[in-house]
Order: sequence, then structure tokens, then C-alpha cells
Amino acid sequence: MVKGSRSGRESIGGRNYCTLAQRVLVTPERRNTAPYTPRKSVTKTTSRKNHILTHAERVECAQKYGTWVQAGRKKGESPIPALKLKFAACRHPAFFTRLVKRNFDTGSITPAKPVGRRGVYDQAIIAPLIKQRVDVARALQNVADAPSIRRFLLSKGISPAPSEQWIIDHKKARALLLDRAP
Repeated sequence: MVKGSRSGRESIGGRNYCTLAQRVLVTPERRNTAPYTPRKSVTKTTSRKNHILTHAERVECAQKYGTWVQAGRKKGESPIPALKLKFAACRHPAFFTRLVKRNFDTGSITPAKPVGRRGVYDQAIIAPLIKQRVDVARALQNVADAPSIRRFLLSKGISPAPSEQWIIDHKKARALLLDRAP
């Protein structure tokens, strides 16, 4: 045993190399001492569908807001507080400005989001075109990423073109994502 060493190992450079069992923490571990409080049960579930207005409700909001604007926007006659109480979607601070902007831009108060399910694409038509684009990119020693494939499909007349995520999923399914030479 080396003189001045408690662990039995030689001290190199004046440092104490102790084993893990010999380490002593200077400060104790901090524990959460707050008492357990159970979560409150949720009585009403809030979901996005509660904030979507029907067409008739949107028309009502636009008409009331429009007549108030034409009358001179007097604060005491504002329909906004009543509409905010009646419809949950009107509570957003920019709801009415977005509604008027949409009306000026498109001439309609209906939202611009498409209605219905996503398009279903014919694999027999699109798969050879994707393979053709990937083969051309490989010949040029480039990577055929989803945006370039989508642009290629649009140039070939496939409209509406599949989304980039659809193209990525298709490439993964066909094992074209890996850059392997055929």
C-alpha cells in the first residue's frame, strides 16, 4: 500500500482516484416533497370541431359585422361581444379581420381548405413515372427527392399531383429510397 492512499492504489499526480463505492455526495438528492394532488376530471371535452362554424353561422357573423361596419363602427353598437358569446370560433382576436380579408380576396366567406378526402392515385400510372424520374436522377448521380418528383409528375400532366409525403411513402414501399445501382 502506497503511503497516503486510502484506496490502496497509487495516487497519480496528487489526485485521489477512489472507487465508486467510496464517493460521498456533498449535497443530498432533491426529492419532490409536494403532496400528491389528483387531476381534476374533465367534464367537457374540447375538440376542434366545436370551433368550426357552419356556412349559415359564418354568413350570420359576416352580415352582422358588415352592417356594423357600414353604420360607422360605434363601440356601443358592436355585435362582436354577442357573437363571441354565441359562437366559440368568433373568440379568436383576428376572426373578423380574417373573415373580411377572405371576403375581399376570394369574394366568398367559405374557408379555402378543400372539402372531402384525399385523392386516390392510380399506382399503374404513377409508379412508372416515379421510377423513370429516379432512374434519370441516378444516371446524373443526383438524388430524386420528393419535390423534384412532384414537379416531374406535374410536368407530365398528373393533376392533382400526389403530396410529397405520399411520394416518400411510395419510395419506401418500393425500396427506391436507398441509392442502390440496379
